[in-house]
Amino acid sequence: MERGLSRVFMGSFAFVASFLLASFTEAAEMLPLFRATALDSGDPAPLEIEIHADFSQILGRRYGYGTDKKARLRVPAEIRLVGDEAKRYPVVQMAEISGRGALRGNECSFPPLKIEFQGRPAAPSYFQGVDEIKVVTHCGKNVLGRSATLQEQLLKEFTVYRLHALAAAPANFQARLAWGRYIDTSGQMDEVNEYAIFVEDISDLTKRLGAKRLFSQKDVGLKSYDPTRLTTRVDQFSAKEWVEMLMFQTMIWNYDFEVGHNLKGIVGEGGWKPVPYDFDYSELFYRRVGEIPTNTWMAFPYRCLSKAQVDEMVSFYKQAGQEMTKLIRATKYISYESKQIAIANIESATKYFEQMPRPHNDEEVSPCSER
Repeated sequence: MERGLSRVFMGSFAFVASFLLASFTEAAEMLPLFRATALDSGDPAPLEIEIHADFSQILGRRYGYGTDKKARLRVPAEIRLVGDEAKRYPVVQMAEISGRGALRGNECSFPPLKIEFQGRPAAPSYFQGVDEIKVVTHCGKNVLGRSATLQEQLLKEFTVYRLHALAAAPANFQARLAWGRYIDTSGQMDEVNEYAIFVEDISDLTKRLGAKRLFSQKDVGLKSYDPTRLTTRVDQFSAKEWVEMLMFQTMIWNYDFEVGHNLKGIVGEGGWKPVPYDFDYSELFYRRVGEIPTNTWMAFPYRCLSKAQVDEMVSFYKQAGQEMTKLIRATKYISYESKQIAIANIESATKYFEQMPRPHNDEEVSPCSER
C-alpha cells in the first residue's frame, strides 16, 4: 500500500490524518495514560499525580553528556493519582525513578526524570501497558535564558508535542500534560508542585505501532540492541521520511536535532523513519524568525525526491499548518502574544514551502546517497 493514503481530506478539506507508515494504517488503541479528557478549550486536562520517592538522592546529581545510563541511580517510588482518574484507578503503582537528560540533566536543579516499571503493569493500573515514561520537568532553572517563565516554557513545549501529533500521528511520541506533586520521603526537601510532561518511551511507541526500533551509538549497551538497525548516517533513512521530518521541524523553527540526538527511529515498509522529540529549543512561540534562504532545501536528501512528492508534502503541510493554527488559537495554555508569534512563524514556513525550488526528478532517486 502506498504511504500517504492516510492523508484524507473530507468535506471542506478538513485535516484528518498524516503521513502514516504503510504498516500503521490503524493506530492501536490509546492507553489510559495518554487518553486525556478534553477541557472546554479543547486542551487536554492535565493528569493530577503524586510521586513519593527519596528525591534527596536524585536532585543535585549530573545526568547529562557522557554519563552511563546503566549506572544511573534508581530509587523506589510510589505513584498515586489524585484527580478524577483516581476514582477509576485507585491503585498505588510501584516503580523506580531516576534522573536523566543531556542539557537539562546537567543544568537543571530539578532534572528530567525517567519512570521505569517492572514489566508493563496490567489492568486495573492506570499505567497498564506502559514500560517506561520520560518525564519532562519544570527544570527549576532557566537554562535557555528565555524571558518566559519556567511554566510557560514547559507548556509551550507540550503544545509542540500536540502539533507534532497533528502532523505525524500515529508515528509520534504521545505526550500527556501532568500536574505533579513531588513528595520527598526522606524529609530533607520541601514538597514541589509543578507542571510536567509525560512522554511515551520508544519501547512503547514501537509496541503500539507493531514496529521495530532503530538504534544509535548511545544504545549499543542495551539488551535489545541490534547492529543491523544501527543508524549513523542520514542516507540510511528514507529520503521522503527524512524530508517530512525536516518540514515539521522547519514549521516549529527547531534545529536542535541530528542522527542520534533528539531523534529516534523506526522501521516501516516505506523505509527507516526518524521520529523527533525534545522540542525545548523550538523558537515557534518565542520570537518572530527571519526568512529561510531559498537554497536551504536543495542539498541531500531533498534533491533525491521527485517534484510530485514535494508538491504532495507541501499541500499536506499547508493543510496541517491551518490545523496547527486552529489548535494554537484555541489553547488556554499559551499567552495571546506568544500565539501571534507562532501563527506568523507557521505562515512564514508554509509560504516558504510553496516558493522553494523543486527537485528536477520525475521519480524519486533511490537509494539516495550523500556521495
